[in-house]
Amino acid sequence: SIDKPHQPRKTRQIFLPVCEVKKLFIYPIKAVKGVEVNCLEITKYGVKYGVFKDRSWIILNEFNRFIGLKDEPRLALTRTRIENDELWVDAPDMPTLKLRYIEQIDSNHNLISTRLYGQNLKGIVCSDEANDWFQTFLGKPGIRLIQHHPSLDYRDTNSDQRRSDDKLYPIIYQNKSGLHLINESSVRDLNSRFTEGADHVTYENFRPNVLVDYPHPWAEDKWLWMRINKIKFMQLMNCNRCPVTTVNTETGIKNMETLVALKTSWILLNESNRWIGIKHEPRLALTRTRIESDEIWVDAPDMPTLKLRYIEQINSNHNLISTRVYGQHIKGIVCSDEANDWFQTFLGKPGIRLIQHHPSLDYRDTNSDQRRSDDKLYPIIYQNKSGLHLINESSVRDLNSRFTEGADHVTYENFRPNVLVDYPQPWAEDKWLWMRINKLKFMQLMNCDRCPSTTVNTETGVKNLETLVALKTFRAPTGVTKKKGLGPSCGVIFSHLSDGFINVSDCIDIVVGENAVTSRDMTFQNKIN
Repeated sequence: SIDKPHQPRKTRQIFLPVCEVKKLFIYPIKAVKGVEVNCLEITKYGVKYGVFKDRSWIILNEFNRFIGLKDEPRLALTRTRIENDELWVDAPDMPTLKLRYIEQIDSNHNLISTRLYGQNLKGIVCSDEANDWFQTFLGKPGIRLIQHHPSLDYRDTNSDQRRSDDKLYPIIYQNKSGLHLINESSVRDLNSRFTEGADHVTYENFRPNVLVDYPHPWAEDKWLWMRINKIKFMQLMNCNRCPVTTVNTETGIKNMETLVALKTSWILLNESNRWIGIKHEPRLALTRTRIESDEIWVDAPDMPTLKLRYIEQINSNHNLISTRVYGQHIKGIVCSDEANDWFQTFLGKPGIRLIQHHPSLDYRDTNSDQRRSDDKLYPIIYQNKSGLHLINESSVRDLNSRFTEGADHVTYENFRPNVLVDYPQPWAEDKWLWMRINKLKFMQLMNCDRCPSTTVNTETGVKNLETLVALKTFRAPTGVTKKKGLGPSCGVIFSHLSDGFINVSDCIDIVVGENAVTSRDMTFQNKIN
């Protein structure tokens, strides 16, 4: 039985039962199929079954670099089982490989070091038989299997600098930490959001140690403390995902549907490391982007297609630079020369670079221009104000009706929203203090004041200041926003109170009224699609 505390505290905790453990798994070889077991020993360094420790073997290439599923998807076709004190590994058209755990290191053993997720760690090179097996199966020379030994150093938990106590939780070759939990109802919910006809995933794609089936998807995100069989566990973090999860465990083929929602985490800088936006370079409005598998493809007039991949791991070859965005410093990884040359050519200016944020780097606070005192609670990346921006299309129509005769009209694209609605009453969204979409709650942070970026015609790349002229006639700033010299507003900025997914055609529930913002038991009304 799994319990969670009713009120998590550093002192006495009251745990409540929530569900039972459905399955347990151990993965003796990192990136190779795991073994389902009926019990796990919980140790300081991760889980253990008999002599076998979780992720205590790892596969390296000829350059001593870790080989994982994202490098060799065929590893998903392996099958493992524990027979007495041996681990048996099978794969298509291969004999069974039988491995024994090396209990004692002697002078005949060869130790080599590899760098894993930013930390160096040694291991014992396994037998020629084991190395030959993996070289034959993967069709590549120089591959070796290495095993960790308790006499060697361990790694710190890898929380990407989200915690200051990583050293207290040593691990071996695991990615993040010593125990990983998946809720099967969350996997079902994820599958329900795939495009029609896409291959679904199972819990096996996520390689958990503990599988539960709690009825509420994603509820596990909030299990700050957990108790199983009188053993207490503290949540370190949610587990961010890479292309490993996209490999079909039956075919060994990647299906990037799992990671289709790439983050808006790139930004353009000039040679002085200053941010470049549409108001500086209106021609950026002529670019078009689309998502193809795990890449973002960028097109522009008279330019070849630029194909970008999200950088999952930072290594010593990457160059980090800092820039100042809306008054706050934030770092990023300089992208490839190909990407930088593309933007330099398109804009006709040298020194331009594309940089990408990474979860291990610091975030910015929500930028409310000091209209709120809780900005630090809602971290963002390179966004202007906050994490979610909503535009009501009827408000855009009303704005166009106020333009002078013959002026070019604007569309919702000028305002670059995340969520577009078409509520019949223009500007009603100003009063949506709370919003709920697909069971996710959003809190309004502020109305979004506007700058010349919104005036650029998305078809021609030419500025038309009619947008701001018209907005100022009836949406001019008042009060504190006027004192700060901010522009007229159009659109609403929200912050989400939990993680999850929203979809096109989801129903939106709202709370209207000054007192609603302090109410815990909110009554949502006015359903909108």
